[in-house]
Amino acid sequence: MSTIDFSVESEDEIYEDLSGWELTDKDLEEMLIRSRQTMDVPLRRLVKQAQYLRWLMPKLLELAEQSGQENTFIDLARGALRTTQDKKS
Repeated sequence: MSTIDFSVESEDEIYEDLSGWELTDKDLEEMLIRSRQTMDVPLRRLVKQAQYLRWLMPKLLELAEQSGQENTFIDLARGALRTTQDKKS
């Protein structure tokens, strides 16, 4: 009987994670509550980091757009932000 190496990402996991699924703000809030209930400090910190990055991204994008220089990173950030905002609507 072989054991599963959980440190290695499986092909199925890659397809699952890149299938367009996304955590919504509501999902993050529920995870934050659950992390507090279970006293899961690493999960709580991870959720707060994700929430902070979602707050920070529009501000960084706005600063980059004010510089007047377009580049691939701005386009990628704009696309990621648009996806997040579309899910909120």
